[in-house]
Amino acid sequence: MGAFVASSRPRNAIGWICIGVALWGRIVSTLLMFVGIFGSVASLVVRFRPARQRIQAIVDRRFYRTKYDATRTIERFGAQLRDEVDLDALGGELRAVVADTMQPAHVSLWLRVPEPRR
Repeated sequence: MGAFVASSRPRNAIGWICIGVALWGRIVSTLLMFVGIFGSVASLVVRFRPARQRIQAIVDRRFYRTKYDATRTIERFGAQLRDEVDLDALGGELRAVVADTMQPAHVSLWLRVPEPRR
């Protein structure tokens, strides 16, 4: 009777399976780590967005006051526009609003003269 000889093929297959399982585990753990990091950063962004917007509004009001004053001026002009019927007074008010909000070097208002009706 012959001696029992073990083949090296099953051991090689088991070795490759172990290597594959180890690599797969490493890949999955790395992906889970990235998903965790992404999730935590996304949740921080969502949580702190309202606070960031409030802080940005405070900074804008403090350092860019002319922008907010321009908005208020235009709102006041809109309210006057509904009540005003005199075209000359309206033109003067419009020139004053443009001068206050945009501060151009020169302001002029061109109006078309209406043609007489036939």
